[in-house]
Amino acid sequence: MTSHNANVDLVRTLFDDKAASWSAKYAPDGPLAGRLARLAETVGARVRAGGDLLDLGCGSGDLARHLAAVGYRVVGCDIAPRMLGQATAADSGGIVTWVRLDPHWRALPFAAASLDAVMASSVLEYVTDPVAVLRECARVLRPGGALLCTVPDVAHAVRWLEWPLTWAARMPLGGVSAAGWPRLASYLTYLRISRNRRTARWWHAAGRQAGLRPVPGLVTGKPRASLRLLTFTRPEDTRPEGHLRAHVQHKRGTPVTTTAVTIDAAGGPTGGAARFRTEVDAYLRRSGRDDIKMIGVRRHLTPAWLAAREAAAVRGSRRIALNNVSFLTPGGERWTLLANALHFLTEGETAALEPRLRAMMSRQIPVVRQAALRSDVLIAPSTAMAERVATALPGAADRIAVRMHPATARPGVRRAGGSLILCPVIFESYKHMPDRLAEWVAAVDHALDDGVRMIVTATAKEVPASLATSTRLHFVGRLAHDELLSLWARSRAVYFPPGLESFGWPLAEARVNGQPAIARDTPQNREIAGPALCGYEVGNPDSLRHATEAALTMELTPDPAPFDPDAYFEWMLGKGA
Repeated sequence: MTSHNANVDLVRTLFDDKAASWSAKYAPDGPLAGRLARLAETVGARVRAGGDLLDLGCGSGDLARHLAAVGYRVVGCDIAPRMLGQATAADSGGIVTWVRLDPHWRALPFAAASLDAVMASSVLEYVTDPVAVLRECARVLRPGGALLCTVPDVAHAVRWLEWPLTWAARMPLGGVSAAGWPRLASYLTYLRISRNRRTARWWHAAGRQAGLRPVPGLVTGKPRASLRLLTFTRPEDTRPEGHLRAHVQHKRGTPVTTTAVTIDAAGGPTGGAARFRTEVDAYLRRSGRDDIKMIGVRRHLTPAWLAAREAAAVRGSRRIALNNVSFLTPGGERWTLLANALHFLTEGETAALEPRLRAMMSRQIPVVRQAALRSDVLIAPSTAMAERVATALPGAADRIAVRMHPATARPGVRRAGGSLILCPVIFESYKHMPDRLAEWVAAVDHALDDGVRMIVTATAKEVPASLATSTRLHFVGRLAHDELLSLWARSRAVYFPPGLESFGWPLAEARVNGQPAIARDTPQNREIAGPALCGYEVGNPDSLRHATEAALTMELTPDPAPFDPDAYFEWMLGKGA
């Protein structure tokens, strides 16, 4: 059996030898790209923006830099000096703090309860005493903090195939073998030092022994991966931010669950606000949770309601406003969903609004922005929206969390054949939709087959006569989300041309259901639509025509993972009792 010192030396040497090429594994087409994405997504679901993170065994620092770039305060540490050198060299902006660990460390060089999360990706399999390492991770975590680690999945076929090779790995590697077969020698060294290959049940027991609580039910990814992602939390006496528990009282011996979260759902009956409420309602029905109180349902957002809701909210509960206006009074966490870009415009954008809308915004903006300063967490559905908020309210920048809206894949919504395109946009003056439709008609007329047509969720009265009579366009009026499903099922692609949005629901719907989205080629649209985006340049008819042609021929696989409703609401509402 390899001694502790010898094993540590082998681990350090093996990864130092791989340092120069290790970062390439995290490239978009690299073998570790999925691991980085899963870890980053899990961190985002459990730790609010601006939290303190430790990447234990950071290697070339790709995960640490990625998390620091989205707003976390990150420390990366490793025992392999060349790996740490690569990490430091790649961090030209100095956004991560790098720490070299003593190879024989017993205590991490961090204060107790100083971190919100620890990531240990492919670390625990190499250590001599896993429980001691888990216990040290628990020490540095704040109450409610999370430990995320990946370990070999012993049930995976690859691990079964590796089992007989471990016997060969225990034999000394001769010079001929190492010189003639360097990759084989490296692989056998890996098997020799990868000593902790245990079941998930064993790791959960080890975590409990170290004072950590396993988080059940988290899946490692698609399909079954050779590494298993384990999540632990450090228990606490009070409710953690990412794992809220309902208060439990007892009446005559019977447990009674009381409210942990109050949600204000007041707002418009159509558009993005209504679409978000369909996701909330579906989650609550699916989860059966009784610790959530919904208020403001079917109410308009008026000054009278904003005053009344403070009393309607359950005192001491987390209070979540889905309508841009934060709760104001103390007595529990205040979370606010900021989903209206009009409240965070630049001066130039405000000046370009039509006078009536500009006057309305001039009344609303001071209220929304002042209320936002009272919120503990500000949720932005896109990076672009977060940047708008941070620019307008720099003092609140450290409270902004970027989380794309949840979107459920709907049965029956599948990519259709034919040449029908859906434009599911509610017309508002600032969107200039008649101009956008005219641009599309001009781009495709006399260039694409007459069968290429568009269904528009507006009435013919909302556009000029030249568009109302166009054979390319069919107007069906404003429809509720459920009424749109049949149109989604009939459509080959979606057209979403607005430029002033906080999110873009049609882009998310398209990605979730595997349908191409014709939209402006902007960072925001790329973030939301992902591979579904068929981008075009504004004012370039050829670009718009090419995007349409691409959308009509593109083959896509549905991609619902970035918009998983359960992950979103368990982050926002906590996991319940």
